[in-house]
Amino acid sequence: MKLNIILSLFTVLSVPTAGFQSNFRIHLKEWSLCSSRKSVESLQVDSHQSDVQTFVVGKKDDDWPLDIVLTRQYPEKSRRFFRKIIQAGRVKVDEKEVKRLSKIRKGQLVSAQFKPDEKPSMEPEDLGLEVLFEDEHLIAVAKPPGMIVHPVESCETGTVLHGVLHLLTTPREKVTPKETAAQPEGNQENAQEEDTKVERKPEKNAKKGGPDPWDPAKPLKLTARLCTGLAQGVVHRLDSDTSGVVLVAKNAPAARGMAKQFQQRSVKKKYMAVVVGDLGPGVHHLTLPLLRTSSGKMAVFQEAQPEWGEEMAGGDMLTGDFTDVGEADAKGARGATTIVRRLATDGQLSVVGAEILTGRMHQLRVHLAQEANCPVLGDPVYGDTDWNRRAKRSENLQVSRTLLHAHSLEFTHPITGKHVSLSTPVPLDMKRIVQRIHSYDE
Repeated sequence: MKLNIILSLFTVLSVPTAGFQSNFRIHLKEWSLCSSRKSVESLQVDSHQSDVQTFVVGKKDDDWPLDIVLTRQYPEKSRRFFRKIIQAGRVKVDEKEVKRLSKIRKGQLVSAQFKPDEKPSMEPEDLGLEVLFEDEHLIAVAKPPGMIVHPVESCETGTVLHGVLHLLTTPREKVTPKETAAQPEGNQENAQEEDTKVERKPEKNAKKGGPDPWDPAKPLKLTARLCTGLAQGVVHRLDSDTSGVVLVAKNAPAARGMAKQFQQRSVKKKYMAVVVGDLGPGVHHLTLPLLRTSSGKMAVFQEAQPEWGEEMAGGDMLTGDFTDVGEADAKGARGATTIVRRLATDGQLSVVGAEILTGRMHQLRVHLAQEANCPVLGDPVYGDTDWNRRAKRSENLQVSRTLLHAHSLEFTHPITGKHVSLSTPVPLDMKRIVQRIHSYDE
């Protein structure tokens, strides 16, 4: 009887035990699937996170709209693209989702969810650009009038960068640069006269007896990384109509070094322009501060102008939306200094040389038009409308653009420390008018 009781008890206990084991197996299987699912989700998140691009906002991007800053950081993408992903909630600032085009501040952490381009964002184009200077760190070219520096939504081909990309990805002969040793600040005035052609020496880290690490005969491979790097290497810009020297950095150290020099205003930028009127003899210092109007144009700020917020004669509303670096007054205007000298005049038109000491938007054009009362001939924004119309129809002038030329650029090489002085002559359309004015002035 005891044996039967024990067997019965064992049978009773064995049923839930079997059920427990069965349930345990089921739960174990479910846990395993759940764990597996979590692993897959984790992998998806990790893969997803790999498409998240992050950066810290720097000084130059302080108080700029988010979409513009993103375009600066990732120039292979358009502003339209970044507006879409902002509105879709795929951009965060300080780990908070942002769905509007707000301005961001220095030091904030921006993360944007998108996959970087694997294919080159630009195709090389043979635009016949003249190379003024080149080494493994920098390349300078002569920009013709009518060509923009980098691609924008309204013009995605035929830019200076497309031409530079062609130069770097095509076998070429080496250009012998004009360089001088770095000189004390007081001797910079004579640097250009002392320039002599020198052959580049191989880098110190080059193998003894080996080839120079930079050789234009061995072109670079066209990659998305190269396109992005070049776009980020544009250290200064010229307006579409303006011709002259354009410098592009080939690598990040050179880009940072040149950006610092432009920010510190140690780069000498000299221009030549044909203006309406006679500036008068001697050297003229144009120093009125500049501000941006509601239409996007620039204007000089002086006491004679309307009070802040009142309409100007042209219907523009003065605003403080000017975010360049430098000193600002209470009205939001930024300090600007331009040195101008008359080179020749025929009484109606003049040829002037100018040096820009600060880097404000349209600085030279605005200073000449609104402070010196001598607008650049052909300037459709700040110029004299009547003169522009007459000059365009005149058989002797035939002016179809702003007659402004970035004649020369002087700087210290950000890597070698040598003084570099670059210059390029005025284009033929402007040269003809310059010579005509000089002939009257002789």
